[in-house]
Amino acid sequence: PHWAALTFSSSFWMIACMWIFVGAYAGLEFTCTRRITIAYCTLSTIAVFVLPQRYLFDGLVVAYLPLTILGGWMLFLLARRRVKHPTFDTFILFTSITPIAGLGTHDWFNLAFHQQRPYLMHYSAPFIFLLIGWALVRRFKQAVQEADTLNRELEERVAKRESDLKQAFETIHTLEKDRALKDERERIMRDIHDGVGGQLVSALAMMENSEGANKSVADTLLFALDDLRLIIDSLAPEEEGLPELLTMFKYRYEPKLKEHGITLKWNQSELPVLAEFTPEHSLQLLRIIQEAFTNILKHADASRIVVDISQSSVEGERLASITICDDGKGFPAELAKGGRGLNNMQRRARDIGVKVECFNQQKGACVRICLSAR
Repeated sequence: PHWAALTFSSSFWMIACMWIFVGAYAGLEFTCTRRITIAYCTLSTIAVFVLPQRYLFDGLVVAYLPLTILGGWMLFLLARRRVKHPTFDTFILFTSITPIAGLGTHDWFNLAFHQQRPYLMHYSAPFIFLLIGWALVRRFKQAVQEADTLNRELEERVAKRESDLKQAFETIHTLEKDRALKDERERIMRDIHDGVGGQLVSALAMMENSEGANKSVADTLLFALDDLRLIIDSLAPEEEGLPELLTMFKYRYEPKLKEHGITLKWNQSELPVLAEFTPEHSLQLLRIIQEAFTNILKHADASRIVVDISQSSVEGERLASITICDDGKGFPAELAKGGRGLNNMQRRARDIGVKVECFNQQKGACVRICLSAR
């Protein structure tokens, strides 16, 4: 009797575990049903061991009936999930569990109506274990593949983060280098201004106050002082930009023009940002403008200078233009191929990648400087 009770109770647990596994593998939400099934199997096992022998088969009919109904309900849920989520896993589970459920129903009718037919449910046990093993191996394989995918994604993220950190470090290094260069330029500016510049100013003052002073020496000192101021302006911090440099040039040269009786009209509009305009570019540009002003003072016999600073667009390229015009005699015909001053301007323009045009107008001459914007 105890062996029979043990056999029947083990079949309870086999059926219950099979349905619980199928539901969990298919992702069905049946937490409450699972708990009720475990509690029911526990009570049925106790009842099978304590029931008298003459009531055992009647008790088994009653005990198997809820498990058979549970199997039908699980098949319904599995079929509905198969329709909503037609995956390969749900297809295999549904087509495999349906015959097993049919065998279980056959055995219940055989037991309930005392038919002398063989019981078939226990023959499905090896197939059930194969099915469960296949499902677990398949799920394990998927988990390994997902882990490999996550590892690759993690490696890619780490590599990207390393690249970002490297780029950030290079940016910081560049900023520190630029800061060091800026500090060094400011130090050079102070040294030139306070040292050599002060000495030139003192020498010029002594020459101007001395009787019978050599005017050529005074002019040379004055030219050296102007050139030194030009260098200091070009070494100014890059944040100041080209408009500020041009404004400083205007204020430095306007008094000299007034001494020669020349009126300066300065028209300056907003300029675009210039591409890679370094202090060296600034110095060469200021020297070109200085050369244009010097030529006007020495050769043009002009009374008025007009400077137009603006931006324009030519064939989709943004340009910053500086046009310097006077009302003097214009360029002589013999200088059509360029004199020394004009050649110096062209050479400096080529060095910094700008374009310089020199031409006569109805009265006087013009020099136009074109710079590319970014």
